[in-house]
Amino acid sequence: MKVPLRAESAEAVRRTAEPTTFGLPWPRGAVHDEHRFHLIGPDGTSEPLQTEVLDRWTEGSIRWCLFDARMTTTGNGDTGYAIEVRDEPRGVAVTPLRVSGLK
Repeated sequence: MKVPLRAESAEAVRRTAEPTTFGLPWPRGAVHDEHRFHLIGPDGTSEPLQTEVLDRWTEGSIRWCLFDARMTTTGNGDTGYAIEVRDEPRGVAVTPLRVSGLK
């Protein structure tokens, strides 16, 4: 399942890596695990994405999900981005913490 994303703006200005928050409803039974959502960028690769389930159907599947991402858009409609539901969960980007200068 794939949902194309659109971004409308009063001014058609290019926005680079703009923090973006949006919510999407999902049909009953379609998705049970929020980690199966992937943000697909204009070049077809998976982009970083944060999700928060806001509501579930009575049988446990996701009804509403909130998405947070950084997107580059022109504000004139089609963004080239999409939310895609895949069988494999999206990876979790972890940056190791390094501490230096301690004695």
